[in-house]
Amino acid sequence: MAGGLFDGTPQLATSYASSTSETPKWMQDAIFNQIRLATNESQKPYQEYAPETLAPLSEMQKQAYANVATNQNAWRGGMDYATSGMQGLSTRGTDEALRTAQNQYLRPGLTDQNLNRGQGYFDQASQYSMTGSAQPYLNQSSSSAGNITGSANPYLNQGSSAAGNILGLANPYLNQGSSAAGNITGSAQPYLNQGSSSAGNIMNAANPYFGAATSFAGNITGSANPYLNQGSSAAGNITGSAQPYLGAASSAAGNIMNAANPYFGAASSAAGNITGSAQPYFGAASSTAGNIMGSAQPYLGAASSAAGNILGAAQPYFGAASSTAGNIMGSAQPYLGAASSAAGNILGAAQPYLNDAGTSARNILGAAQPYLDDAGTSARNIMGSAQPYLTQAASSAGNIMGAAQPYLTQAGATTAEALSDKALNAANPYLRAASQSSAAGINQYMNPYQQNVMDVLARQGARNLGENLLPVVSDAFIKAGQFGGSRMGEFGSRALRDTQEALLDKQAQLANQGYSQALGASSGDLARQAQLAGTVGSISGADLSRILQGGAQYGNLGQTAGQLTGQQAAALANIGQTAGQLTSAQASALGNLGQTAGQLTAQQATALGNLGQTAGQLTGQQASALGNLGQTAAQIRNQQATALGNLGQTAGQLTGQQATALGNLGQTAAQITNQQATALGNLGQNVGQLTGQQATALGNLGQTAGQLTGQQALALANLGQNVGQLTGQQASALGNLGQNVGQLTGQQATALGNLGQTAGQLTGQQASAFGNLGQTAGQLTGQQATTLANIGQNVGQLTGQQASAFGNLGQTAGQLTGQQASAFGNLGQTAGQLAGQQASAFGNLGQTAGQLTGQQASAFANLGNTAGQLAGQQQQNLANLGQMQTTAGQAQQNFGLTATQAIQQAQAQDYGRQMQALSNVGALTQAQNTLRGTDVAALEAAGQALQGQEQQVRSAAQQEFQNQELYRRQQLDWLSTQIRGLAPITPQTVSESKTSQGASYGASPLSQLVGSFGLAKGVAALGR
Repeated sequence: MAGGLFDGTPQLATSYASSTSETPKWMQDAIFNQIRLATNESQKPYQEYAPETLAPLSEMQKQAYANVATNQNAWRGGMDYATSGMQGLSTRGTDEALRTAQNQYLRPGLTDQNLNRGQGYFDQASQYSMTGSAQPYLNQSSSSAGNITGSANPYLNQGSSAAGNILGLANPYLNQGSSAAGNITGSAQPYLNQGSSSAGNIMNAANPYFGAATSFAGNITGSANPYLNQGSSAAGNITGSAQPYLGAASSAAGNIMNAANPYFGAASSAAGNITGSAQPYFGAASSTAGNIMGSAQPYLGAASSAAGNILGAAQPYFGAASSTAGNIMGSAQPYLGAASSAAGNILGAAQPYLNDAGTSARNILGAAQPYLDDAGTSARNIMGSAQPYLTQAASSAGNIMGAAQPYLTQAGATTAEALSDKALNAANPYLRAASQSSAAGINQYMNPYQQNVMDVLARQGARNLGENLLPVVSDAFIKAGQFGGSRMGEFGSRALRDTQEALLDKQAQLANQGYSQALGASSGDLARQAQLAGTVGSISGADLSRILQGGAQYGNLGQTAGQLTGQQAAALANIGQTAGQLTSAQASALGNLGQTAGQLTAQQATALGNLGQTAGQLTGQQASALGNLGQTAAQIRNQQATALGNLGQTAGQLTGQQATALGNLGQTAAQITNQQATALGNLGQNVGQLTGQQATALGNLGQTAGQLTGQQALALANLGQNVGQLTGQQASALGNLGQNVGQLTGQQATALGNLGQTAGQLTGQQASAFGNLGQTAGQLTGQQATTLANIGQNVGQLTGQQASAFGNLGQTAGQLTGQQASAFGNLGQTAGQLAGQQASAFGNLGQTAGQLTGQQASAFANLGNTAGQLAGQQQQNLANLGQMQTTAGQAQQNFGLTATQAIQQAQAQDYGRQMQALSNVGALTQAQNTLRGTDVAALEAAGQALQGQEQQVRSAAQQEFQNQELYRRQQLDWLSTQIRGLAPITPQTVSESKTSQGASYGASPLSQLVGSFGLAKGVAALGR
């Protein structure tokens, strides 16, 4: 045990003992002999293995590595082309096309140019003056107003002379009136007879057209039936035309996925260019909007100038009115004197008028007779003038179906052609090839693999068994003296069993790998066949769609031709109706002219009689008449001043209207400029939206490509997992492969089913086209019947109008004869009344003369007003022309907007087609690169298998050489092991030792420390 600080450690003591053993003599001899043999064996030189131990690369591996080098960057040309094209398209956009269209159709100065087109008319309108045009007539009105009394004097004088003979003058007229009254019915009878004849012929004239309309109306269904039957036949064939595709879909397979990641960058670039592509249009819109007030300014300035000239334009008339009003009494004085002088001749002044009244009354029916005769001729010719047009209309109406028939026939032939199975026939070879099972033709892919890989492995295994394993077993049992024994048979059976198990396991792995690769290659070929079938079917289906569209266009052309022919017939019928109406109107007008002539003659007689009556009345009212004349002169002068004032007011109003019109023009110009700015802003917004849509579309393409690539990666990962599981689960792996083949077949079936659906849809469209053709034929036939019925109705209406015209002529003739008799009676009555009213007649006649002169002045004033209105209308017409020209410019601008949008859309569609083509190039390049990689992998795998077999052969040979070299050493080792197990090789001495604790102790730690300190002190003392 250990001591304390002051205690030392107990000391230990060791004791030794030994024993010796000797090796027998025979053992020593055997050991010496073994040493000699081992010495001889160790002194042999090293025997180097001459043959190559590593198998070289097979020719297939060399070809695969060469193909890898060749395939490097082989995809770059197609992908760079597609990527470069996509990047160029993504940054290009449609802004350049829009900018070019803007420069052509939406130039900044286009608004001013469009507005300036109407400026010439506006300038011409501003040069017209309503007051200037009215001034000559107003001057004449002023002159006539001053001559009222002077113009009345001759009539007053003649009335005074004729007053003494009133009754004698009335008798002849009364006698003629009595004679004319008895002839009223006789003069109307011929026209009434012709009207009755025409009225009875109304239904007969319309009957032929009604008969033809009835015939065509009954044939509506018949003309439509052929097309409806073809439509029904085509509709019944929808399922039949789709059936081949649906049947082939049950046994075919195929689908390809492609990636398109580079489009994300293009989408980002296009999205960043949205504002840039829209900016030019926003700038142009801002510039145009800023010019709104500038474009309106000229018109507003002109309006302001015209408005400031309103009072100036009216001032001359106001001055003339003031001057005239100051001379009212002076202008009346001469007329009053002249009236006093002329009062003595009142009756003489009336006599000429009474004579003329008698003459006019006798000539009432004679004045109307030429017009009545012409009216009768025109009324008889109503149907004749309309007949040529009605005949042509009937001919055109009968030809409606004929005009449409060629187009309808061509539409039927084109639609029938689309019924043929062109799409199915074009796709059938690929469908038949794709409908084969992936496993059916697998031998053509497996046979080379079995011969070059699996058969070679089997031969090598058999040779290794016969040349290596079995001879080793035989040699071992021969040396052991047990050759031919049961143990030897057991060892040989085990070697054969192990070799077969290893060989069969390796062959199963290789067969599984080869079958998977062969099945994949077969499925890929079938998928390409199915894809080709879908592509060919789609192309043929597109051709059939175009054929059907062509048939529909032919049908539309037929319908258009029929409608045009029907419109032509309707137009001709309208022309005939118009001709008849014009002839009827002519007859009515001539009848009215005759009636008017008779009325005017009667009015003339009445007026002359009234003049005579007035002349008689003037005899007793001469003094009053002279006073009234003076008063009338003053009133006329006052009226003249008022008229001039009104003229001034009218001039001011016209100038104000001109200013308003110019202001409206300025407002219109501003509105047009504002519309242009709005349109440019909308264009910019549209451009931005389209660019954003383009970026979104590219982003969606990239997202879709990424999803497809992710799905493809997931599928490849699943395939790798399946391959790993195939090592120990061959049967399950083959089942999974079958499941994959079924899925591929299902996908291809879906694609072919879509083809069948497309074929059914095309057939349905064809049936619909035939139905539309039938409906069109029925509509055209119905239009033809309606047109003929309208023609018949027009004929009946014209005949009725003819009868009505004849009736009106008879009525007019009777009325005129009655008016003639009434006129004669009135003349006689007037002559009797004049006997007692001669003096009053003279006064009235003078008053009438003054009124007539006043009416003349009023007529001149009306003429001046009319001239001013006409000038205003001319001015308005020119302004309307300017507005129309400006509207036409605006329409041209709208056309420019439409053209710009169309150019932009066409450019965007062209870019879309280019992007689709570039996408297809990238997909084809990727598919080609994938196929190259598949070929290289297959070639390298086969070459690696060959290299592995060669390596196994060489390794086996090297192992055999090493086994031969080590055989003697192994024998020596075995013999040495046996000897070592028997006895010691040399004499041996065994020593034993034993340790025990003694009674003495060693120095304690404290004593050791004190001793060390004393030693150090002693050394230090020696140093001094």
